[in-house]
Amino acid sequence: MAPANPRPQPLQLIRLFLMTGVLLFGVVVLFVHRQPNWKPGVLPIVVVEYVLVAYSILAVSIAAVLKGRVGRERDASRRASLLLVGWAVGEGAALIGVIIFYITGQAQWYGLGLLAMVCSFAMLSPGVASVSAGGVDVRGDEEGRASRADRHARCCVDPSAARHLFDSLAR
Repeated sequence: MAPANPRPQPLQLIRLFLMTGVLLFGVVVLFVHRQPNWKPGVLPIVVVEYVLVAYSILAVSIAAVLKGRVGRERDASRRASLLLVGWAVGEGAALIGVIIFYITGQAQWYGLGLLAMVCSFAMLSPGVASVSAGGVDVRGDEEGRASRADRHARCCVDPSAARHLFDSLAR
């Protein structure tokens, strides 16, 4: 029988704290904006809002790419590292959005950043990553080997080159 209140795993806690920090920052911004002497500012460069849109799209795209990578990774510590990278990219979109919200008072930018963060968190769930670890095939050996070869043929990046690049960036 499973315990009624299982302990949360470290990855789940990290994801929770990443989300909590951004949400608390948004609550603080709301309180600051309710002060009678607060006046909205103007961004020095209007392009910043377009940068947030582009970064949000990029963050969700990176999460989608990392989702496949996490599913194929056999090493648990590497899977955790990939999850953290994807979550951090998503959190970055939310942080940019809340900063724009803080300066201008326009909440839609915070909402866009939160949407990108939630999408990246939903795509990169720690529970799904542990279940699909390594993309292990439970079918017969020949069929499983053919499936892995088919996935490798569809990949447009040489896995050894990508691994070398990732390893050099991780140092």
